Parts: sequence; C-alpha cells; structure tokens
Amino acid sequence: MPNVNTLLDEHVVLKCEFVDRIFLNGYVARFQEPSDLTWFLCKHRGEEIPRYEVLGEMTRRFVSEIETLAGSKAIPMVQFERGQRKEAIAQRYFDEAAAARREGVVMIGIAQEKANVFRAPAKGQRQVGKFGATRGSAYVKHFYIYIWDRDFGPGFIKFCTYAPFQVRVWLNGHQWLLRRLEHSGHAVEALDNGIAAVDDPDALDRLCRRFGPAHIQRFFDRWLYRLPNPFTRQDRHAGYTYQLSLLQLEISRTEVFDRPLHGRQFFEEVIKDHIDLGRPERMQLVFGRRILRRRGQAPTRTRIFSQEVDPSLQISHRNTRVKQYWKLDRALRTETTFNDTYDFRIGRKLENLPKLITLGKDINRRLLEMERQSHRATPAASIFESIVLPTGEPGRRAPGLRFGDPRVVALFGALSQFRFVFGGFYAKDLRPLVEHHLARPYSIRQAAYDLRRLIRKGLIERQPRCNRYQLTSLGRRFILFAAKLYNRVFCRGIARLQPNYPEGPLNNSWHRFESQLDGLIADAQIAA
Repeated sequence: MPNVNTLLDEHVVLKCEFVDRIFLNGYVARFQEPSDLTWFLCKHRGEEIPRYEVLGEMTRRFVSEIETLAGSKAIPMVQFERGQRKEAIAQRYFDEAAAARREGVVMIGIAQEKANVFRAPAKGQRQVGKFGATRGSAYVKHFYIYIWDRDFGPGFIKFCTYAPFQVRVWLNGHQWLLRRLEHSGHAVEALDNGIAAVDDPDALDRLCRRFGPAHIQRFFDRWLYRLPNPFTRQDRHAGYTYQLSLLQLEISRTEVFDRPLHGRQFFEEVIKDHIDLGRPERMQLVFGRRILRRRGQAPTRTRIFSQEVDPSLQISHRNTRVKQYWKLDRALRTETTFNDTYDFRIGRKLENLPKLITLGKDINRRLLEMERQSHRATPAASIFESIVLPTGEPGRRAPGLRFGDPRVVALFGALSQFRFVFGGFYAKDLRPLVEHHLARPYSIRQAAYDLRRLIRKGLIERQPRCNRYQLTSLGRRFILFAAKLYNRVFCRGIARLQPNYPEGPLNNSWHRFESQLDGLIADAQIAA
C-alpha cells in the first residue's frame, strides 16, 4: 500500500486553504456598562432621570419595524421551537433564493433564548439616589434574519430585542469563494461547503489570499443599513454603532484526491500509524445512519472502513480544536476551529482576522507534516549516531539520548503527540506526559536537563522572549522515527526471539542461525 507522502504528493488534484465558518459578535462599545446606559439616557436622550421605560420603547419600536418589514416584503416568519435545527428549516428558503438568484431576506425566525441584558436590580439591592441597572442573564426574544447575499450566499444576522441589543452574524467563507468564482466566469464544482474542482486553480489561490476583514465588514454594513436597527439615526450619528468581534472561526485545508480509494488509503495509514503514536484526544467513527438494535438481537459489529462509516481524528488545545476527516468520499479535510482567540494571545477584534487565518493554516500544515514525517525515510546513520552519543566541545557538551533508555523512550513518546502542532509546549506541559509513559515521578530538574539535551542536539528550539519550546524539522523526523523503531521493531522483535515465544518465521530463522553458528564454532575448535 502506498504511504502517506506518496498519496499526498501524487494523488491530490486540488488544494484549497481558506476560511470556512465565521461566527461574529456585534456590540455597541459605548453601551455595555450600567454607567454607559446612564449616560445614554440622561446625556444623550435628555432624560432628567434614567428611565427603564425608554429601553422598553426602543424594544417595541424595533419589534414593530421587523414585523412591518416582513409584512411589506412578504417574508415568512417562523417561530422556532426548542430543540429545532434552525438552519435545516431555513435551508428550503435558501435553496429557493439561490435558484431564483434573488438577493434579500428569505426568512425571519423568532426564538426565546438566553442573553446577557440590562436588568433592574432586585428589590433588596436598590440604593436611593442611584441608578441601579445591572447586567444579567434572561430569556428574551431574538430575531434570526436569514439573508441570501450576492457575495456570501446564505448567512444570518441575529438581533437580541433587549438592551444592549447584541447581534450575532454567521457567514461561510467557502460560499464567498464560490460566488466570486462564478461571478468571474469560472467553471467550479462545489463540495458541500468546499471546492471540489475549478477550471483555474491559480484564480482560486488569488481569491483565497485576497479575502480579509473588509469583505466581512462590507457585508455587515450593507445589511445593517437595509434592516431595522434598535438605535435611531440620531443615536448612530452620536457614535452608537456596532463593532464586530470574532466568536468562532474555522480555517480549513481541503485536498481533493483523484480517486476515493486513495483518500481512504490515506486514512487507513494515518489511523493505523497514529493510534499509539501521536495520541489524538479522540479517534472516532461517524456513521451515516443510526444503528438500531432490537431486544435480543446480536450486537452490531463493523470494520473501521466500510460503506457509510468515515473515520475522524481530533485533537485540542484549550478551546481550540483540530479535526481531520474524509469529506463526502472526495477530499481530505483538515480544520482548525478557534473558539477563543485568547488561547494564542490574539484579540477578538475583526482586524485580527489575518493573524488567525495565518495561524490556522500553520496548525493544519504542522499536523500534516507530522503525519508525513512518520512515513519518510530513516535519518542517516551519522545523524542517529550524533544524537544517541555525547557530542560537543568541553563546556558545551551535549549528553547523548541513549536509544532504549526508559527515560529517553518516555521523552520521545511524549514529544510525538499531536497536541504540539498548536505551537509548542512548556516544561510543565511535558512533565505529566513523560510521567505517564514512565509510570514514575519525573521532576522539574530532570525535565530541565532533558530540555537542555534536546536543544543542544537540535531536536527542539526555544521560542523568542518566552519559555515555550517547539520541535524542529529534524526533531519531528527523528523523534517519530525513534519512537516507531523502539515500539514497533525493537520491543516486538526482541520478544519474538525469546525461547518460549510461539514458533514463527523470525523465531525459526533465529534458531537456524544459532545452530549454524554453534556448528561453525565447534568446527573451529574454539567452543568454551
């Protein structure tokens, strides 16, 4: 069977790295705290005292304008029930708009959902002479406004009808890519929320590089201008306008194979090779249908690879997830989903989108690179020797990482995990992993000594201005090779040479070798 490198190098016909799902938060920066509300009511609206009734008037006016819009444009309004899949309900209206090539609002959904809103304080918490508004959770009415846009295709803007009138925006980057390719006259085949084929891959790459925050901001501004707004024109002129921040962002890498067989071969190799090596947090099977069992019926059994069963490899770092799976029997999909940008010390403002796109692409590539490294040719004998033996000048002596030493084996096993594709590790992250492999305590002094050895051997490097480390290219290659060599060749092979091991080709060959060697020694008359 071909290895991972052969499959990715010779059988991939199209690669696309791009933004997938985009989930945004819209907020009015000057309308978030109780003190901001007091200023809005008294200084801006001219109230003598801050009256909660003003907020009620804003809510009623906004709800009335939404209902008027729906009536005048014949837009269907749907009351969502608890547990319903909202996107599935809206899909029919999206399909009709796409078939008619009609831009506009296709449906308005109504739901009672929890939100963080301004609330009057409890009776026992009110203070005389003070405006006591607080922020708290409450179940309030939300409007889901589903839009078919000429640039982004399907999307929605969700309005909370209670102050501070929070907004949520959902878009899909691949839909923008499809629209732009079609508008430019290119022949393109969609793959769900991806690209299966295009007549000009260079044009696809140019569009992927061109996408940025301005495209999202333009969409939001255009529709906010067309739709009812909780804030009046005078409010907006005074600076009460919405800003966007990133709630969730998905960066995907899609590699379309020439034949489904080759894609499934890739996953067979990856899963077989990384159930123990790499240690993903979750390796699961996704069934295309529900498996039902009747009482008394034998349990259902299945192979990992069969019809309607697709494997999925997942790893995580804090709130960030990476998922790799086989998409619609056509393409390998690697996705990094950021649920909190502060996991990587990046702000949530929309202007940080390019940084997150770059980071997501790097994480996807590092995961694939780790999978590739485990199938590449072995390192040269000189490299192996320089790492397992002491090297260096006096004063900069690098102790050897002795092959077979339990501590070195545990260190290599810990460093071969997929979680390090997120950008490295700290010493405190490494210690529990090594202890798990060693099954005994591993002190911080031992960790510091081993990190120093790894740096001097060129297997890891320290990131600038922090105590975080990351594997080098040589480090990834050698550590994966050494871990596989020890676990799958050395331990397994030595066990088969034991006298009490069941007969097998290796054991029989070894016995024949020993017999002939004993005969040769006896003929030479040098036996003990």
